[in-house]
Amino acid sequence: MMMAANLAFLLLTASPSAAPDTPASTSDTPCRIEAVSPPKLTQKELFLFCPDVSVRLGTSSSFNAAYNAKLGRFLVTNQTPSGEQVLLVKPGGQNDVLIEDLTADMGMAVKSQGERPPTSIKVDVTEFAASGRVSVTRATQGARTTDMVAPVKLHLTSDAAHLKVTRGE
Repeated sequence: MMMAANLAFLLLTASPSAAPDTPASTSDTPCRIEAVSPPKLTQKELFLFCPDVSVRLGTSSSFNAAYNAKLGRFLVTNQTPSGEQVLLVKPGGQNDVLIEDLTADMGMAVKSQGERPPTSIKVDVTEFAASGRVSVTRATQGARTTDMVAPVKLHLTSDAAHLKVTRGE
């Protein structure tokens, strides 16, 4: 109950961010993703706003989002202090929102044979809206950062309620 009151207060007192982060929405969904700057806080909070629900996705210094109408999901890359986080967000009715953190799954799909998965990745979501594809452009393992000469293409496919991350061309 207290958490709901805090969230309501945050939503009422928050002002839209003056940063270049722009809300992500399409005509296919009445929802949007937006970074807001609560008063007296230095970091922005990332929210999914829908007509019947608002959900906090986390703290953000910058984000990028794309919506795929066929999958009915947003793909959000959220830059956090600990690295880039990849979230798959499915807005639903009646206060039902599915949020999946795909960061680890994508890291496992990118890793080379016999290596540990990267500790952080950088992704490009420009193809997600049309094809469900995501390109991993950079992987970091410890102090070693690798810019992908040919970005690793990952394809998100629907498997009942969840999405599978598969390596593709």
